[in-house]
Amino acid sequence: TPEDRVVSVKKQIRRGSLTVEAAFIVPISWFCAALLTALNFYIHNVVWYQAAAYEAVLAANGREGETGDLTPEELAAEKLNLRLQDRVMPGELPDAKTEGTGQATTIRMQGYVLPGFSGMRLTWKADVSVEKIRPAEYIRQARLMNGLLNTE
Repeated sequence: TPEDRVVSVKKQIRRGSLTVEAAFIVPISWFCAALLTALNFYIHNVVWYQAAAYEAVLAANGREGETGDLTPEELAAEKLNLRLQDRVMPGELPDAKTEGTGQATTIRMQGYVLPGFSGMRLTWKADVSVEKIRPAEYIRQARLMNGLLNTE
């Protein structure tokens, strides 16, 4: 009957519209999933390299007499290089520079994560600095100030 044919054609149109909608939604959802995965790798690498820099700076902080001929900056660079060899993600090693003054040790790193389409790369930077804490000096200064304030 003609009514059955109309119902059959309507069902086929509905099935076809679902196929067209799925043809748009599935690639977009795959692209979003891939983008989130790439973002997770990027954040993971940035946090991992920052933690490695902090570990190296803290290991070298205040160890002038313990390391023989090595300065704190050289000790931090050595510790950082050891830590970078244990990296958990493949890719290029970051550029790292260790600097130091008498009061602080600093590591500056820059790297690239996940080369993208057409040569585009995600760049990250980490600047880690730790001041050298000398508790004996602070205690002496506090006692000196306390003594100056309590004298009459």
